[in-house]
Amino acid sequence: MLEYRRDCPGVRKDSGSFAASAKALPAMAARRLIGTRARRRVLATAFVVTLVCSPTSLSPGHIAKRALVVGTSVGLYGRSTSKTARASSYEVKFQYDISEFTSETREHAADLGGPPAVESFCSGEGAAIGCPDGLFAAGGTLKIAVPAKEVFDWMTDPVENARIFASNVAGLNYRKFLGAGAGPGTRCYEVSKVGKWRLLGIPLSFESTVIAVEDWEKLEVRYMLKKPGAMRVMAGFWRAVQLNSRETLVLFYTEGVPNFPMPGILRRFAGKVCQDMASSLLGDLRAEAVVYESNNLLEKEKEEDLVEPLES
Repeated sequence: MLEYRRDCPGVRKDSGSFAASAKALPAMAARRLIGTRARRRVLATAFVVTLVCSPTSLSPGHIAKRALVVGTSVGLYGRSTSKTARASSYEVKFQYDISEFTSETREHAADLGGPPAVESFCSGEGAAIGCPDGLFAAGGTLKIAVPAKEVFDWMTDPVENARIFASNVAGLNYRKFLGAGAGPGTRCYEVSKVGKWRLLGIPLSFESTVIAVEDWEKLEVRYMLKKPGAMRVMAGFWRAVQLNSRETLVLFYTEGVPNFPMPGILRRFAGKVCQDMASSLLGDLRAEAVVYESNNLLEKEKEEDLVEPLES
């Protein structure tokens, strides 16, 4: 067995791994790899990495094969392309018709700086109220004096997100970049969190892993459940809309279908829980907006205090 140097991260110590990978490389891909000047430069870099990390007993032919494998691992072809293709295939679709839930129809639902306006759309009653069977859905709006881009940064920054929603999120397990999305300015992530809330005063927690699609042009984040668990369906979105130079309207929507039949007596209660959860999340955002406005006011007062002595 050949020993590779320990200062080369990601290089395995079994002698057969590189040989097996090299045999799997198609000849056409190898020819394309050397076909352009840019790829030749990357290939040269791969050779340098390979020479540094190779045991002295390898022949030049083996080193060449290993360099091709290193080139593959840094995304010259195949791996990064397929990853992007997988990411672009993610499309979040909703079971409830949200076409009427827009900034135009909800602009006056909430007062600037006031509490969020939240409503329940579906309570698991199905066709009786014009909803898919078993679907629970709620949405809400919040009007705050924070730039829309700032709000979107709060949503997409994992550190800021965890801090702002600490009352509803126990922790972030991981956030993995999947690649560019289908539309311009979109990015896809796999995000795993542990949520928490109280049910009749009893603290509960749950873990969920979602695919999040960030749209940096629309300032919108859509998410959907990666794999069914306790919930068969779970999806939703956050959207920040700049209304004018001062006001931003935040829209939040969430829907879910449990993976078990919900008894009729509990449907109304479950719908209330869904609505309360939306209200709580928007309430966290409202509290952060108050802090943001307060900090801005303090900064302006400091600037005015500095200007006054200069004028006198």
